This record gives sequence, structure tokens and C-alpha cells, in this order.
Amino acid sequence: MKKVSNEPTANIQVGSPSPLKKFGSNFTYRDGPPLTPEEQQEQLLLAKKYLRGDIADVEIKSLAQAKEFINQCRNLYQDLLLLTQEPPSPLPSLSVYSTPVNIVSL
Repeated sequence: MKKVSNEPTANIQVGSPSPLKKFGSNFTYRDGPPLTPEEQQEQLLLAKKYLRGDIADVEIKSLAQAKEFINQCRNLYQDLLLLTQEPPSPLPSLSVYSTPVNIVSL
């Protein structure tokens, strides 16, 4: 039989890229106060351009900006649903139901 060595080793990976490097150094996890009205308006215009297909990529610099962008997209979608929704059909007139019913006893 062969001798098997039983030595503990550590699996160390050197130089694994950080997920933050993917976003670049401009990304911050700022989740403090909400964006100003001017910044919200800017995100609304950006969302409209993105949804129309005028721009392909959106540069997100903070978590607050990402949340606001998603909220603006949701608002635009809900506005579209309200515009395209058919009005509810009116209830049938009550005269249809007021005809007498003959009850036959067995």
C-alpha cells in the first residue's frame, strides 16, 4: 500500500477581484437622506430615456440613486397602466331583474 500524507493546507486565492471594482471607484453605498427634488427630476428624465430606448446604459453612482431610478420606472409604468386601462363597464339596468318570476309548486 502507498502511504498517504495527511497535511492540512489552506486554500488561499490571491488577487481575487472585489465586487466593488466592477462598479468602479465612483459607486458609493449612500443610503442616507432621499434625493433632492432636482435629483429626482433628473432620475425621472433618465428613466424616460432608458425606457424609450434612447440610452442603453444608466450609470448608477449610489444606492439612493438606484432606488430612486427604480421608483421612477415604477411610477412611469403605473401611469401607463392608468392611461391604457379601460373604464369599468356599467352595471346592467335593474329592469332586467325586475321581471316577475313564476314559481311553480310541485
